[in-house]
Amino acid sequence: MLFFGVNQAFSEEIDSETSFFAQILAKLSALTNLNYSTSFPHPECNNSKTSVVKSNSPLETLPPEKDNQTWLFKSDENPQKEPPQLGCITGEDVRTERCYPSFLQDLRTGKTSIDEMKKQRPYRFDIIGQGKEFIDRRVFEFHHQNFARQDTGLTILDGYHNTDKAVSHITEVVFIPRDQVPSYKVDKKNNEINVSLANKEKIIFDSTTGKIKAGVLSESPVKAGSAGTFSYSGKNIMIQTTGLDGNSKSHMETATKATIHKAGFPPCSVPFEKLWSRPIGSKDAHFKFPTDKAFYAWLNNESGCFK
Repeated sequence: MLFFGVNQAFSEEIDSETSFFAQILAKLSALTNLNYSTSFPHPECNNSKTSVVKSNSPLETLPPEKDNQTWLFKSDENPQKEPPQLGCITGEDVRTERCYPSFLQDLRTGKTSIDEMKKQRPYRFDIIGQGKEFIDRRVFEFHHQNFARQDTGLTILDGYHNTDKAVSHITEVVFIPRDQVPSYKVDKKNNEINVSLANKEKIIFDSTTGKIKAGVLSESPVKAGSAGTFSYSGKNIMIQTTGLDGNSKSHMETATKATIHKAGFPPCSVPFEKLWSRPIGSKDAHFKFPTDKAFYAWLNNESGCFK
């Protein structure tokens, strides 16, 4: 499967654009007989200290993926303030998707191919979770925008609604510390998708059902029209916020509080604005702390939590 998408909430305008590109890409697939679900070198979604080579192509030239390799962040602060626009292709498993900067033009002009894209580390990867119907399905988007530490996190979508008549519940999660670019590995023998988080902890998905089966995050069942509940059992820190997405507003505009989970302490809630900036105009929402050092200083000295 190949489709055009964005990391943020789907507005009606973007939905229309998505449909337009999806139609074009479907025709492209029919003409070239591409198989988007074929296996390819397994994806350690990582980055190295090596500077990215600049290119006129929307796809940056990144070092090839290697097995069992940890990739570090390219920078602390995310240099891009606008929402990223990414296109996604199906990974080695029907429940995985690999996402890259807009690549339609490069495909059409022959500057790249699906096979070449599959050799590149994704700018985001998705795990298709539980839920039978598309509009009420849970999707886990592990994003690391521009391979920067600042906006590395997890967006959990409970359904795709975002219309004048229905809204979606979306949860934003950040795992601290942010030591590495998140990655995943498909274990076909055990029907598992193993995700390595930014803080080096693990989440294991059942590749048959899409449900979380082990690791530091647990989830509630999908219930149409309701927000999912997610619990953290790791030894570090998880921050989460949930908002409604719809009626021309994203979940980062409607969320009101953020909850910080720390091992050995009860959860602590703080105002949303203490941890994220709001999206304004063409600017995206961003986590306020590009470095873990800055976050820990705020947590210990200003948050009032875990005293």
